[in-house]
Amino acid sequence: MEPSLSTLRRTPDVQFRSVVTGWLPSLAVKPIDAAKAEWTNAVKTGARIDATYWDHVAPGTSLIACAAVKAAEFQGVAKGEAYLLGVRSAVFERAQDPTSTDVLLTIAAQIHLKKDLFRDDLGVGRYTKEQVMGAVEPGHALSESIGWFGRRKMLRAWTALAEDVANVERQGLSSPALHVIHGKKESILRGFVTGRQIQDALKTVH
Repeated sequence: MEPSLSTLRRTPDVQFRSVVTGWLPSLAVKPIDAAKAEWTNAVKTGARIDATYWDHVAPGTSLIACAAVKAAEFQGVAKGEAYLLGVRSAVFERAQDPTSTDVLLTIAAQIHLKKDLFRDDLGVGRYTKEQVMGAVEPGHALSESIGWFGRRKMLRAWTALAEDVANVERQGLSSPALHVIHGKKESILRGFVTGRQIQDALKTVH
């Protein structure tokens, strides 16, 4: 949906706030074949995605990158949005591994985050990818697993991520989804959608 959203972000009367969902908690929860299928569907919407990504990159989890977005957001909502776009570009267009500390720190530098603050909020060096994936318990609410991990490691970015995921769980949403709200009117789009569908959703809430 990113090409369509990029255009809408430039629309004066439209505001966005991204809610990260932990799309890939671990391969135990979402196997590679399922991830591949979702990416294939995304390509059909015109998204700039390398469809062969899963054939040569196996990130294992998206949670570290999601927590990195929240760490960036502590330095301003606009910084969080810029960081999320950076992650998507690194993964979708350059086929980089979003669990790589080097990749995440490079994105932080590109959008001029305060490096030490970002590292502390994300908890760089205080856990491994394997520990993150091991904290996710299939059959349990993902927000509970993330919240437990954040409290155990005393990391506020992970606690903030747990709150985002809990919000998604309460609404029964899954990634990708777009929740359009204007006053008391709302419209929810599920899955990969086109620019026309997004424009139609905006019209229904005005």
